[in-house]
Amino acid sequence: MTLKVRVPILSSDNEKAHIGKVFVEAGQQVKCGDSLCSVETDKVIFELAAYVDGVVEKIFTKEGDYKKEYAALMSITPLTELSTDEKEELQSSDVAIPFTSALECVVTHALKEQGNIDIVAPDLSELGRNFLNIYVKEGSTVEQGDLLCDIETDDEVFDIYANHSGVICKFNKMPNDTICSGELLVTMYQEPKKTVDTTKEQVQKPQGITDSPQEPKSRSIEEICADANLQVELDAQSNNPEQASFEETAKDLISQERSELPDILSEVSTTQSCTDTEVTTNTPQASSSVKPFLCGMLFATGLFALFTYLY
Repeated sequence: MTLKVRVPILSSDNEKAHIGKVFVEAGQQVKCGDSLCSVETDKVIFELAAYVDGVVEKIFTKEGDYKKEYAALMSITPLTELSTDEKEELQSSDVAIPFTSALECVVTHALKEQGNIDIVAPDLSELGRNFLNIYVKEGSTVEQGDLLCDIETDDEVFDIYANHSGVICKFNKMPNDTICSGELLVTMYQEPKKTVDTTKEQVQKPQGITDSPQEPKSRSIEEICADANLQVELDAQSNNPEQASFEETAKDLISQERSELPDILSEVSTTQSCTDTEVTTNTPQASSSVKPFLCGMLFATGLFALFTYLY
């Protein structure tokens, strides 16, 4: 297992860091805290130190290079196997710890064969020997930009980052495997984005009623009101049978009262042809018979109008 020494997080003003001096050589043994190289930005100059006691295996940079944030500068092999506590301490300091075998990174989980995003190796055609380092387990949830693995050659490191947020489904290559250009490295699962159906739901209407074509703007207010009242009546009848029955009864009552109106008027006319004394005596009787009729007709008409308005 080797640990990568990488460019630390840079400020928003700096896209890359300038590599000043390199203080070590490949094969040199170092102790934890020894200076390895200096890194310069527009505002500060600082030195990167060794994380552990170990041997510098490879150096991937030289003086004067410009490296982007988190780029690998060199690798160190620890002199002794790291304990669990030491690994956790290094990971808390943003040091990526690679897995040494497939047993450490292969996990059985529900999404193992459900990958919908493929991540492949970059162009490696002109490079020599290479091998894969893996930093996350199958089944892990990652964010866009997280380091998944890297392909290490003799003089360069190709970092493979998650290009989407999601779940690591399956690694098709294991630690220390040799990689070819364009080869499938890992599959990820990203939950498909939900699309909102903007189509308006069709409102079910009573059988026999269809949408009327758009009326021209020149229609009169009376015509519009008449159509609206007709629609309200039809909707009320289809949605409330009891109300429809009541309205039919009210209409029959009004028709019956209207049919009796000529007889009452005839009686009034006959009474008026009598003597003044008779007219004086009989007129209140005619009025007393007309008033209940008018009140009943107004009451029925009012109820009919009220129910028509409400429903």
